[in-house]
Amino acid sequence: VTQDIYTEIERRHNEKARNKANDYIMNERLGRNKKRCRHCGSTYLKAEDGHEFIFCPDCGERLK
Repeated sequence: VTQDIYTEIERRHNEKARNKANDYIMNERLGRNKKRCRHCGSTYLKAEDGHEFIFCPDCGERLK
């Protein structure tokens, strides 16, 4: 019984690690590893001159 419990815990741990790695790789490949607004998900958080906004330009939520 104990072995079954530890096997299940290890399987879940490995699955979580695998999912994190897959998400990171896919986001890098698709260019999605940008800062996002926690409220609306917008990725347009920098002005044209490169400065970061304090408030999200889409929803107005404070970013920092």
